[in-house]
Amino acid sequence: MHEKLNNYLNRPSTLFLACREGRISFIKMIVIFAILVNMLQSIVLSGWHEFHKGVILTLYIIVYFGVYAIRYMILSSLLPDHYNKDTWTIKKEIRGLLPYILATACITQVYVLLCIEEYQFNLISILQLQLFNSILGIIAILTFGFYVDKKLKLTVSTGSELPPVTPLPAPTETPQTDKVIIPFKNNTVFDFDKLQYIESSHNDVRIFSLQNGVLIDEIQRGSLSELELLLADYPKVVRCHDSFMVNLTQVQSWSRENDNIILKLKHCSKTVTVSRSYVPAMLQILNANSIPKEKKLRFRR
Repeated sequence: MHEKLNNYLNRPSTLFLACREGRISFIKMIVIFAILVNMLQSIVLSGWHEFHKGVILTLYIIVYFGVYAIRYMILSSLLPDHYNKDTWTIKKEIRGLLPYILATACITQVYVLLCIEEYQFNLISILQLQLFNSILGIIAILTFGFYVDKKLKLTVSTGSELPPVTPLPAPTETPQTDKVIIPFKNNTVFDFDKLQYIESSHNDVRIFSLQNGVLIDEIQRGSLSELELLLADYPKVVRCHDSFMVNLTQVQSWSRENDNIILKLKHCSKTVTVSRSYVPAMLQILNANSIPKEKKLRFRR
């Protein structure tokens, strides 16, 4: 059960404010939510003036949605590696939501204490207000969460923001040994004999290749998910982490490290991590490609 929960929380999620379609949907959600919460004015908050109910609703929307958007704009510029659309997970999204649940609970409570005359401070009134907040919060999280997971995720992955994908030439029997032009941004040339691994870095991808024994990287604007789709006909280049793809022909051996797998490359000292959610599939791939597990030396006393 614990493993299933961890796997679910580490599933990739859509960082919706990082794309145009997500920002438009966010604005639509605020409008729909504003209409919905006004329909709920008469529920739970009994004995209140209608004006005060409207103010509480407005305050809730400002705190919950407005501050969330402002926080993203500030923190995404200060912590670009954390707010990376290619490494965003359900766990990160939940961690981001928790402060706003607490903030709305505290701010609305302080407001009613200071500004609403008919509010009587006691346990029942506190529970009444927080129940009202909970109803609004649950509706907002479940509704928008479902929309992001089922609708927006597909739109971001295949929508108009990505460049059109031209049909790839039919792969030859040994595509890994040829130089292949992939229609990624500036028609990137992939030399699969030299390609080591690919790393996501904020809104760029870094393509690491070995040139004359030296590891060099080429930076291209775009997402790792987009590149993964374009490399679908080249099964030796596989996704192993939210931030990494690796060329299996360049993997010498592998080892376990806690819940992860560490891939050791043949011709350079760099290693590539396989994150926990990718481990089951990667173990099958490693066995199918006869890539050995690294043996640990044991010393006798």
